[in-house]
Amino acid sequence: MAQEKTRKVLGTQFIKLDTVGQSYTGTLTDRRAVVINGNNTFRYYFEDDSGVVAMTGTDQLDDALSEQPLGSEIEITFTGTERTLSGFDVKRFTIVALEE
Repeated sequence: MAQEKTRKVLGTQFIKLDTVGQSYTGTLTDRRAVVINGNNTFRYYFEDDSGVVAMTGTDQLDDALSEQPLGSEIEITFTGTERTLSGFDVKRFTIVALEE
């Protein structure tokens, strides 16, 4: 009987944290400026055991990660949503660098 081969998903997988308490941990490997719906932000790339993962920036993520050194291990936890003065719901996160 042939041995089953290991599968590895190819390409960048996008993550979306949308349940309170849901978190992601990975090594920040790249950040690229992008324009989404006319707004400037970044796309952040992380690497973990499953491969390359990307997350689209928000104001809070951009503030926390835009100057973080590449190679940093980052943990992002979704803490909920908050309504802005203009009536939009925005996601809120706790973003930490994990250091030894």
